[in-house]
Amino acid sequence: MLGLGTYFIRVYKESGIEEEGIVVCQDNICEKSLHIHATITGSVCGKELDFDRHEGDTNEQHTHDDDDRMHFHNRLKVDPLTEEITDASPLYLGNFFNNLDIPFTSQCFGDKCNGDVCPSGKRGQVHLTVNGEDNSLLDKYPWKEGDDIRVYFD
Repeated sequence: MLGLGTYFIRVYKESGIEEEGIVVCQDNICEKSLHIHATITGSVCGKELDFDRHEGDTNEQHTHDDDDRMHFHNRLKVDPLTEEITDASPLYLGNFFNNLDIPFTSQCFGDKCNGDVCPSGKRGQVHLTVNGEDNSLLDKYPWKEGDDIRVYFD
């Protein structure tokens, strides 16, 4: 029995369903079930934020203990023909930080806003990089499976 269970888990993992999701349609309304993860790091004036804890509503974007990763497992509406998500706002990075009670907008991150002075004496600004590239969407960025996200004020 253990061997059969191991087999089904392996087949499930190799299928890509967990990352790709499954689309279910009823009366021309389609939803995709997602279970996605991304690495998240952040800092304010050089002080790293700790995402190694379980925080946030598990029906929304959240973290789990000891892994600096964002998680999302829920359903989103998709176009019946293309299966593309029609409203990605539940995946916006700003919503993730809101669920953790950390302010994040295009102008502010944590307790600092653009132009505020860090202890170093330097005036800082909010930045976002995704997979090593600057990203100007900031709080409106709809993150995806496997993203490596860094938000910082510096």
